[in-house]
Amino acid sequence: MEKIPKHIRMLAYNHTQKKDAVLFHLRCTCGNDTFQVAKGQSAAGKRANAEWEHYWKKYKWIPIFSFCSATEQKSGKQYIYGRSFLGIRIGKFYTDELHGKDFFLIKIACAKCQKEHVIFDSRVHGYDALAEREDAKRYASRSAFKTPEKEKISFRSLCKGQVCALKMMIRYSVPREELLDAFGVNMTEDTYANAFSWIEICAVIDGKEHLVWNFETA
Repeated sequence: MEKIPKHIRMLAYNHTQKKDAVLFHLRCTCGNDTFQVAKGQSAAGKRANAEWEHYWKKYKWIPIFSFCSATEQKSGKQYIYGRSFLGIRIGKFYTDELHGKDFFLIKIACAKCQKEHVIFDSRVHGYDALAEREDAKRYASRSAFKTPEKEKISFRSLCKGQVCALKMMIRYSVPREELLDAFGVNMTEDTYANAFSWIEICAVIDGKEHLVWNFETA
């Protein structure tokens, strides 16, 4: 089976399968293959970003080389900590305490029938989203996983309002064995196809590909 996530499988055609990736073009269910593409972020996501920036301001005089995530075994709370170049841990930002869950969507609108398709939702698509959902089942009371369904989302065009053909690449770099350890018996073929680690969208204009958006999901 070609590793194409279930939610966009009906739009995918002209597939090219590689060792750890699949490339394909998009076509609407009406048969048209040109779209407008836009990214939307939740208002809660903007608030969460503001809280994140406010927290780390108190460490602005300490160079942070990288950020790492961890989970407290007793409470099940997830947090982010900084790490200096020498490996010293800095800060402890609890993601459970964010006032709203940060998420964003990528949607396309058919230039012919105007039907919209969500081709990426950071809450449910990709390896990290799947891992968080498994954690949510384990710690059902964690507020970080409760996002209002009617959260207001503001969209902006990723192609300056242009209509174009679209090509996607989905990359799978997390070994199947690791996925089995993470999801166990819940790892169906569809789960595996959705546990991608990288997604990329290119606009095809006059036969040339132009990168529109990419994102690492693991």
